[in-house]
Amino acid sequence: MNTVRHVLFPDPPRNFPGRRVIRSLLRAAHVAATAVLLGGHFVDGPLERLAPFLWVALATGALLIVSELLSSFAWLFEVRGLFVLAKFALLSLILVFWESRAAILLIVMLFSVALAHASGTIRHRLVFFRGSVKPTRGND
Repeated sequence: MNTVRHVLFPDPPRNFPGRRVIRSLLRAAHVAATAVLLGGHFVDGPLERLAPFLWVALATGALLIVSELLSSFAWLFEVRGLFVLAKFALLSLILVFWESRAAILLIVMLFSVALAHASGTIRHRLVFFRGSVKPTRGND
């Protein structure tokens, strides 16, 4: 069990060469794609023109998550990891409330920006398993 714990929750969290640059580029592409999607849905842009941006947003978001999990699965239990899961839940509402998609996207974007600019103490705070798992703070 300690071996699994060490692999999933290393102390200190793992790092890899170029992590900061790669994550910055992925984040920039992710923000650009989501901005186009948000604006496109506000002006009822044609879905076929928005689809490539959706795929870029999904791909870059998935790669950002993978880069966090490569560091440590503790990310899932930090405020920022739990918030990503909450964003998935909110975004899935678009499937049910299609006519409200622009408002849902805007809410997700506003919360994302607010959390991105919150202090590291808030973003990296462990919500679950405090004391038994080391947060990923300082591994950006």
